[in-house]
Amino acid sequence: MQQPMQGTNPPQISGPMNNTMPNNVTQQDPLAQLRDIHVPDDVSAWPLDWGWWCLIVFIIAALFFTTRAVYRHIQHNKARKCALQELKTVSMNNENWPQSLNTLLKRVALSYYPQNEVASLHGEAWFTFLKNQCSSNDRANNGFDSLEQNLYRQETNNSAFDDCFYATEHWISKTAFPKNNKHHLIQMKGALLREPQSSDTTSIVNRQGNSEVNNA
Repeated sequence: MQQPMQGTNPPQISGPMNNTMPNNVTQQDPLAQLRDIHVPDDVSAWPLDWGWWCLIVFIIAALFFTTRAVYRHIQHNKARKCALQELKTVSMNNENWPQSLNTLLKRVALSYYPQNEVASLHGEAWFTFLKNQCSSNDRANNGFDSLEQNLYRQETNNSAFDDCFYATEHWISKTAFPKNNKHHLIQMKGALLREPQSSDTTSIVNRQGNSEVNNA
């Protein structure tokens, strides 16, 4: 085996190479190769997804139909409410309360039913019509019978006032009036029920502008 020569020093690396290698190792930092954290952009609420558009359309349609239904209900019951308010002004002290009650019933009926079916009714046919339009109870039926009798009496039986008043109020408040009547107009109802009561059948004819109304 060859022995190293004695007295000979091992070769030395020159100064510049000896200084360069440690610097290169130091500069190659592994963290420097990593990219910065990328934060995703905020999700925009616009444009809306088709599901949200469907929900918005549904809500608008529901509000529209609900509002229209409430409005029609209020307008449909306007004549009824006006009649009930006017009914409060009728008392036993009225000079001819049977005629006042009967006239009010006739005017309400003309507001909701076709005039050609109601205007000519009188007497027994008229009160039969009233009873058939509402689920009348015994007191209401007795009140209508008493009202019919008092209409033809020269002297009014004031003891029957309570039953007659009850029958009138019951019919106006409980009857399910039709909603598809072409004569059921808001203007006609308001004008009709705001006019003062009259016992003259001719005045009813003039207000309605139709055929003669024969009060029972």
